Amino acid sequence: MKRMLAYTLMLVMTITTTALADQDLGQLLESGIYQEQTVGDLDAAIKCYQQVVEKNAMNRKLGAQALYRLIQCYLKQNKPDEARKAMETLSADYAQFTEIVTQARKLLPNLMQVGDVPWPNNERMTLELRSQSGMELGAIYYSAKQTSASSLDHGNFDGGGFNTSDDGGFAVRSNWLIQSHLAVPVSNLTQYTAVLANDKTFAPIQGMTSNSMLGRFVAQYKDQKVDLQSSSNTGDSKRTFDIPKQVFDNEQVIYLIRRLPLARDYQATFPIFPVTNGQLVDCYINVVAKETVEADGKQFDCWKVDLKVKANGVVAINHQLWYSVEKPHLLVKYDSGTAIMLLDDVSTLPEHAIPVEVEKDITLVKPVGWQYYTNPNPGQYKTSVQLLSGTQTWAVFMTTEAMAPQISLKQIVDSDVKVVKDFFKDYVIDETSWQTRRIAGVDALSYAANYKQKNVEKIEYRTYLVKDGQIMWFVFRTGKDRFQANQKAYDQIIESLDVTTQEKNAVSDKRGIPYVANSFPKPFADDVDPDASALTVTFTHQMMDRSWSWTGGGKTFSKISGDIQYDATQHTCTLPVKLEPGTVYWVGINSPSHQNFKSHDRKPAQRYVLLFATKDLDGKATSIPFELYDQAHTINTAHDKAAKIAADHATVISQQA
Repeated sequence: MKRMLAYTLMLVMTITTTALADQDLGQLLESGIYQEQTVGDLDAAIKCYQQVVEKNAMNRKLGAQALYRLIQCYLKQNKPDEARKAMETLSADYAQFTEIVTQARKLLPNLMQVGDVPWPNNERMTLELRSQSGMELGAIYYSAKQTSASSLDHGNFDGGGFNTSDDGGFAVRSNWLIQSHLAVPVSNLTQYTAVLANDKTFAPIQGMTSNSMLGRFVAQYKDQKVDLQSSSNTGDSKRTFDIPKQVFDNEQVIYLIRRLPLARDYQATFPIFPVTNGQLVDCYINVVAKETVEADGKQFDCWKVDLKVKANGVVAINHQLWYSVEKPHLLVKYDSGTAIMLLDDVSTLPEHAIPVEVEKDITLVKPVGWQYYTNPNPGQYKTSVQLLSGTQTWAVFMTTEAMAPQISLKQIVDSDVKVVKDFFKDYVIDETSWQTRRIAGVDALSYAANYKQKNVEKIEYRTYLVKDGQIMWFVFRTGKDRFQANQKAYDQIIESLDVTTQEKNAVSDKRGIPYVANSFPKPFADDVDPDASALTVTFTHQMMDRSWSWTGGGKTFSKISGDIQYDATQHTCTLPVKLEPGTVYWVGINSPSHQNFKSHDRKPAQRYVLLFATKDLDGKATSIPFELYDQAHTINTAHDKAAKIAADHATVISQQA
């Protein structure tokens, strides 16, 4: 009985102590509110709120309320950094009080300012995706394009999925279209994302993610709300979410960070909305070091950025990113812990469809808005090319050796149809869709079939041909409601197929490869006028239009100031630039990994380097570092020797003729 009485007394004392503690904290919170709202003494109010936060172990909700009040006080005192820190504590340690956290976010509409856009219009970054052991897994293509469009027209196919060119070239382009194309063949994964964002604030207007595994998600951002339409494996849905005044779409974060004032120890926090799950999360970035990163054969001075994403106060993502210190602040490297993305190329988005060599001697036209990724590990096939678009399209181009030449084209198609019917539900060929046409100089056979994938009605469009002992085929899969709008682009790709035969190669070999005949500036010039507005290179051969590889990067690569183009003869290519005084530049003409300077008959030009320096502000020459001179001299000497041999050979052939 005594033991039971003692236990009861202890329990009563504990309950009483807790109640008194809650009462004291409640009174302290009320005292802070009185000091803030009645007396107007913000410093006294802040002290009260801070004590509540420090002593709220028994009542977490009082602590959350005190932090909310702290944020209000700091904003009244014009202390946004202190308000941000209080917001970070609230969202990280008190995430269960969602209503308080949501209301607090609304107090911070101007917590983070974005800087000027550092990237040029129509910039495209290509990053290789590799495993931690170095095996190539795929690629991702990022691009940024200015537009006057105020919405993404999801129903209007223009090769990139959206009709955003509605200005006729006259309206002010006040928004940015940020896009990405991802291909990971080893996982049979493709993804396309697009975010339309305001130029000045970078606030998202609309966002879309189309993932081959997860489905399609479209977000419409409004004032502190987002409408999300989802079409996924679990069905279709429409939902509306409350969001803070300042929020960013998950798929624009790579570019958002490029607009922030990165420097050692710089920190920022901002909410992001991943459209694939509809859960608002907080993104924390911290510049932890300045490091040198090698990518695309060049050295980049980079800011190393730690990026953490917290959901309900729990760290869900912890990644590292490296951005070039020099503008345009390129994303040079991205380490997710399981895979690494490494910058492979920086180029300009083409304004027209262009031919692309997807494999040796095989060329396809690439429509505007599409990207092609050639799988370096095609497995049982000879060639496997992922055709990436902004539409809900999964597409590939494949080749394999024709093991039995006596088998007809129809037999090849019928054999594949049997396999596909076992794979897809209700796979039925539209008998009216069969067509025979000439592709790459031979007969090709096409058909369209209806099928269901996870109860979604779709159409598969296939084309087969046999050329030079190889079976070649295209596969396009899309929603049944989108096929008719997309078929024109599919046929444009199919009918553009060009295969260089052995006979063509023999003729091409006689013609030789193109060499640099002239350039401005001359290699190794150390007194170039910094006001020069363009670099030019003239080739010995007529070149393939809209195909070039001006290579380089970092601080030694010139800033591009306009559209690259060939002259009327397609011998001279002009690169508009903005040069700085007293600066050394390395601008490559092709490189071991980038060889899009090609002759009209698709022979890559011999590698060449324009290494030069501009005059300083006093008009004096700028010395070129010996190590750069030595590398460029070796490359150009090899070029000049090969050019002389080719010229001598051409002279002999001419004399014999």
